[in-house]
Amino acid sequence: MAEERIQVEIQNDTLEALIRVVAGEALERDAVACALVEAEVVFGIDERVKQTIESRIHDESFEAPEQVIAKGKPPRAGKDGGIELDVEVGPLAFSRRADGSVDWFERSTLTRVSEGADLGFVRPPTEGRSGKGVDGSELQPTPGKEMSAVVGDGVELTNEGRLVAKRSGALLFKNGNQVDVLEHVEHGGDVDMRSGNLETDGSLTVTGNLNANFEIQARGDVEIKGAVFGGRVCAGGNLQVARGITAGDSGSIDVGGDLIVHHAQMAKLRAGGRAMFVTDSVGNEVNSRVCEVGKRLRGGTTVVETLIRTQDAGAPDGAGTRLRVAEPFTSPREEAHRNAALDKERRKVSRGKQDGGSERHSRKKGGKRARAQVAIDTKASETTRERAAKRRELMKVAEIHVLGTVNVGVQVRFGSRRLDIDAPTRATRFTFDPETKRITVGSL
Repeated sequence: MAEERIQVEIQNDTLEALIRVVAGEALERDAVACALVEAEVVFGIDERVKQTIESRIHDESFEAPEQVIAKGKPPRAGKDGGIELDVEVGPLAFSRRADGSVDWFERSTLTRVSEGADLGFVRPPTEGRSGKGVDGSELQPTPGKEMSAVVGDGVELTNEGRLVAKRSGALLFKNGNQVDVLEHVEHGGDVDMRSGNLETDGSLTVTGNLNANFEIQARGDVEIKGAVFGGRVCAGGNLQVARGITAGDSGSIDVGGDLIVHHAQMAKLRAGGRAMFVTDSVGNEVNSRVCEVGKRLRGGTTVVETLIRTQDAGAPDGAGTRLRVAEPFTSPREEAHRNAALDKERRKVSRGKQDGGSERHSRKKGGKRARAQVAIDTKASETTRERAAKRRELMKVAEIHVLGTVNVGVQVRFGSRRLDIDAPTRATRFTFDPETKRITVGSL
C-alpha cells in the first residue's frame, strides 16, 4: 500500500513537510502525488525531490531517508517604530576627505547640527507580510511594536513626524528612540584616536587631555580639564584649560572670548578677549585684547590692544621677550571676511588676464581688469587707514604693568615706537606720551 511505503509529515507550524520512503510493494509514479495530497501538502513542493522519488518508487527495494519535500513561505514580521536620522551619527571608524583619502582623525564622535536643521523622522511600525504554509494556509505576521519617541528640549517633533533642531549644538541619539540637541556636551576622557576630532555648535567640556594633531571646534565655550599637547582649539566663546598648553608645531589656540590657562609654553594663542595665565607664559606667540600673567612672562611675542600685566617680564639670562601694545586685534571672522573680499577681486583680475588683451588696452578702455585692480588697492588702503586710526586711539590708553622685575632683553613697543630694556627695573609702568611721541617709564 502507498501509505505504508510513503510517509509524509507536516512540521514547523506548517512551514515544512518531510517525506520518507521504505522498501515494499512496487508503486506507480502518481503514488507520490497522492501521498502529498493525502497529507494536505499543496504549496512549496520541491519538484526535484518529488521527481527523484517518482522515478524509483516502482523498485520494491528502494528506500529514501527522511528529507524535506516542501517548504512554506514564512511570514515577515513588521518593523518596530523608531527614529530614522538623515544625518550620520558617529563614532565612525574613519571619514573620507573630498579627494577620497582616509582621515583617521575625523570620526564624528560629536555630530554638529545648526538650529532649524532637518534631523530625520519618527518611523511608524509596519504590519509585516503574511506567509503561506505547505498546506496552503495563510500565516499571519507579527506586527511591529509602537515606539514612544523621547524627544528632548532641543528638538521639535512636527505633526508630520519630522524632527527639527530647535537650537544649535551636538546631536544626541540613544537607544534608537531618544533624540536631542545639546547646547553643552561633556566628553569623558581624552581627545585622541578613540574619539577623533570633536566639533559642536554648542559648548563642550573635555574631562581629559587634547592630544597632538587632534582638534576641538565649538561655537560656544570650551573647558578642558586636562592639558593641551599639540592639539588645536577653535572656539567662538571662552576657553579654560585646567592644566597647561604645549602646542608646538602642530597646534594652536583661537578663541573669540577669554583664554584662561594654568601655564603655556611655545604655543600660538589668539583670544578675542583676555589671555590669562595663572602662572607662566613661556615662549608663546600671544595675540589678544588684554594679557595677564600671574608670575612670569618670558620669551616669545605678546601683542595686545590695551594692557599687558605680569609679575615678571623676561628672564635673568636676557632671553628676548617682546611686549607690544596698541595693536588692533582682528577676529578670525573679520579677517576671513576681508580676505574673501580681496580674493573675489583678485579672481576678477585673473579672469581678465586669461581673457587676453594688452595691459595698455585694458587701462585705456577702463575694463573690468583695471577696475578690479583699483578695487583691490582701494580696499587695502582702507584697511591700512582704519588700522592706523585705531592704533592712534589705542596709543592713548594702552599700558604695560610689570609688578615685579623687568629683565634685560625685554623689548617694549607702542605701535611703531620701541624701547629696549638695558637695565633691570622693578614695579614698572609703561605708557605712551602723545605730545613727546615717546614711551614713558614710571613706577607702580
